[in-house]
Formats: sequence, C-alpha cells, structure tokens
Amino acid sequence: MGRRGDAVCGDESILLKPQGDMTSQVILKGKAIGKVNAADYYEQFFEPGWQAIEDSLRNLSEEFDLLVCEGAGSPAEINLKHRDLANMRIAKYLNASTLLVVDIDRGGPLPMWLALWSCLIRMNGH
Repeated sequence: MGRRGDAVCGDESILLKPQGDMTSQVILKGKAIGKVNAADYYEQFFEPGWQAIEDSLRNLSEEFDLLVCEGAGSPAEINLKHRDLANMRIAKYLNASTLLVVDIDRGGPLPMWLALWSCLIRMNGH
C-alpha cells in the first residue's frame, strides 16, 4: 500500500525479504520477526500477516477516502489462491474495483490478458 506523504512505521503490514536458499526474512508491522522457509511461513505467519493487513486497511480507511493497493505477481495463480496475501484477497476484502496493467514491451499482452481473465473467471465462479 502506498500513500502521499512521509512513510509511517507500520505501513508495510507484512514484508517478506528473500534471503536465498528458499528462505525469507519476515517483517511484521515494521519489525523483523524471523527467517523462515515457505512451508514454515504459511504455517506460522500467514494468519498473523492477514490480521496485520486487515488492521492496516482498517486504519488507512479511517484516515483516507481512497486507497490504492498494488498487487505482486499474478492475481490468477490458482495454486496460490488459498494463501495469497498480495492480490485478489485484498481486492475482495475491500470490495475494490481492480485494474490489470500489462507490459506491452514484454510481448503478447492481449493473449496474456485473455488467459488471465479466463483463470480469474474460473477461480471466482463468474
């Protein structure tokens, strides 16, 4: 989540900093709390991470009329949907309008968009 103005500690609800060897440092509400592999992250930090995101969204919604949230990676990775914190879970939680931005310089944005749209329709049942 971004905003105009000075950053305030806690703006980053949860941050994973890759450390190599399939591990990441977990930073929760601005505090480094551990280094974990993917399986341990989902077991130990997924729920606290989602709670931190909900808290941040609630606080930001009280302070601002408009929130702009940026996702990471693909919003239609079916194998990650149940544990995705960065994309459609936030949009769904906020009942937010969403925009998909594609990079035309990487080639094939229309076929990529159509494939993505098809996956999103299947994932969400409409």
